[in-house]
Order: sequence, then structure tokens, then C-alpha cells
Amino acid sequence: MQNEDNKTATLYERAGRSQVVIPIMLVLAALFNVAALMAPFYKAKLFLNPPYTFTLPNSVWMMWEQHFFFIALLIFSFSIVFPLLKLTTLFYIWFFCRNANKMERLITIVGPLGKWSMLDIFVTIILMVLTNDRFLITSSLKIGVYFFLAAIFLSMTCALRMETLVFAQGIKSRVRKMLFIQRMGNVSCVRRIAIFILLVLSLTALVLAINVPVIRTHDFFFANNEYSILSAVPALWGASKVLTYFVVFTLILCPLLHVAGLMIMWVGRLKPEFSYRIERFLHVVSIFNMLDVFCLALFVFITEGGELVLTEAKSGLFLLLIFLFGAYLIPIIIKGTHENYLQYIKQPIKTIFG
Repeated sequence: MQNEDNKTATLYERAGRSQVVIPIMLVLAALFNVAALMAPFYKAKLFLNPPYTFTLPNSVWMMWEQHFFFIALLIFSFSIVFPLLKLTTLFYIWFFCRNANKMERLITIVGPLGKWSMLDIFVTIILMVLTNDRFLITSSLKIGVYFFLAAIFLSMTCALRMETLVFAQGIKSRVRKMLFIQRMGNVSCVRRIAIFILLVLSLTALVLAINVPVIRTHDFFFANNEYSILSAVPALWGASKVLTYFVVFTLILCPLLHVAGLMIMWVGRLKPEFSYRIERFLHVVSIFNMLDVFCLALFVFITEGGELVLTEAKSGLFLLLIFLFGAYLIPIIIKGTHENYLQYIKQPIKTIFG
């Protein structure tokens, strides 16, 4: 129940069957996170030099000592500070927060940002691909990478479940503000066609970007090679099948599902319930669509890592930016404002359709 001061029961008190599952997942995520900070993350060996094993904090310190301050700060912020801050926030929302508005604000902020913790994972993936099948320099992954992946995916899953519970509580007062379905009925045919053309361009850019090289190396130890997202898959397979599946899921499958779902939304006049279900699906897919994180990792690697590895951006990176522009801005354009989009997308289906 919610009173005049906007006080409500905690999520733990009204979670039902999730009352035990979510806390267990949060505790596991915290344990995996701590383990990821202490366990070896990555091992590299340069020709005629002894191998060197990095932990996550150790890699940040090494970057700082080499004066790669921007990379060090990004990895420290996204991969060390933010995951712990997010887990603390999720624990607070679940067990202690009784203010409905504060719950909504917090979960809206920390939920979509969870994927940015994967920045260091993508930097590691880039290094693994570049050192694949090299004689003068070799690298291998350690258990810390898998601890980190488990921690982030657990926290992201918890955040998605908690979003549903949070917005189920306070949405009834805003049922009449269902912006998207109302606006879709009023969108003109010309506007639908224009949006659809932009989505086709986004899909074309994505398909090309998956196949077109995004980075090229110009380094004695790494040889001169070009790599696309697709060519990274076999290059990564021998080093880590788990990371290979991760790349396919986050950089190929989810982006394709994202833009395909948007195209379905714009093409036909769907029934409200089906339209809403697609939007909820797109929201989940967008959380695991990590091309934006990958682009940031590429940008940082190319611009800041030149003293470590000589690289240059290729046309595939610019195609990725075109896709991201279309996939993320088109929904905002057609729905009005980003705030309105978030307000609608979180609504539980049972509060809208009975």
C-alpha cells in the first residue's frame, strides 16, 4: 500500500516468489564481483620476456603508470566503482527504500547503465583478437574474466526484474498517459514510411558493420591485419568459447533483434497488447545490445592505446555509429521525449490491459 507521503512497502515485502530469488542473485553477484577484483584476469607474454598476469585493479594501475590516464579512469569508473555502486543501490532498493518516486528514479538510472561495466571486457576481447595466432606475442584469459561476466549478468538480470516490480506499484496513477500506443494511432502514413526508411538504413549499416573491418593494426608484434565483428568470432573461439558466445549475443544477435523489432513496430498497425509486448521485448534487448559499449572500447583503444599497439579505425566503426544513431534516436523522435519513452516502456502489461 502507498500513503499520502508516497511511502510504500519495500520490494522485499511485496515480491512474492522473488522474495528469496533476488537476494540470492544479489549476494552471488556481489561475491563474483569481489572475486573478479582479486582473481587473475588476463595473461600476456611478449617474445623473450616472462609472462605477466594482470588482475583488474592491476591493469588499471599499469595503465595509469604508463600515462594512459583516460583509459585508466574509464576502466576504474565503469568496471570497478560502478558495479559495486550498482549492487549497493540494488540492495538498498530491495530491502530498505520505501519511497516510490525514489525507487523509480534509482532503478531508471542504474538499470540501463549496467552494460557499461563491460567496457573492460570489450577491451580484453579486442586484445585477445589482435593477439590471436601470433608468434611474438600471446595472451590468454583467466578465471577473473568469467567471475566478472557472471557478476554483471546477475546484476543486470536483477535490475530488470526489480524494474518490473517497481513500476508495477506506482503506474496506476499514470495509466491515462500511455503515450506510445496513443501516438502510434495518430502517426501519418508519410511519417511511418520516413521512419521505416531510416530503420532500413540502420539495418543495412548494421549488417555491413558486422562484416566490414572496424579496426586495423600496424604493429610489428601484431602484424598488419583488419578485423570485423564477424571475423573476431573465429579468432576468439580458440581462446574462449564463453566470450565468443558473449560477442555473438551482445554484438550481433541483440542488435539485429533490436532493429528488426523496431521495424515491426513501424510497419503495421498492431493491436495495443501485441505492440506493448514488442516494446517490452525491445527494452530488454536494448539492455543487452552492447554495440555502444564496444564502440567506446574501440575508440579508447584506437585513440589512447597508440603507444601500446598502432591501430586505426576502419569504415566498419563509422557504420556502427550510423546504426546506433538510428536505433536509439528514432524511437525517441517518434515517441516525443526520452522521458515519455521511459515512462511508457516500464509499464507492466497487466495494468494496461486488465
